[in-house]
Amino acid sequence: IWEDILGFENAEFYIKRWPELDDLLFKDILISFPDAIPCGVKVAADGGKIVINPDDNYVLRDGDEVLVIAEDDDTYAPGPLPEVRKGYFPRIRDPPKYPEKILFCGWRRDIDDM
Repeated sequence: IWEDILGFENAEFYIKRWPELDDLLFKDILISFPDAIPCGVKVAADGGKIVINPDDNYVLRDGDEVLVIAEDDDTYAPGPLPEVRKGYFPRIRDPPKYPEKILFCGWRRDIDDM
């Protein structure tokens, strides 16, 4: 994995500023790149400190850059924010509990210690 990420043959890390992502939550940025994986933010207000895996509620501010893993620097761009539809999860009841009976086949003198 390290060779894939740190080498030049496969996906690599890229940092780029996307002004259209300003004021978005990081959780929305995570789903806005169809061809890259956002994994951090270079925070302009903190002297350019890179934060890996920021909180989902981190708001991208003016000057912040997004750190992504992508195939090449010209193969990715943020797309329109996809619609996330919330589904209905039916409430599943726990099955009723009944006393269990266990049959021991065979017997040992020390069975009561087990």
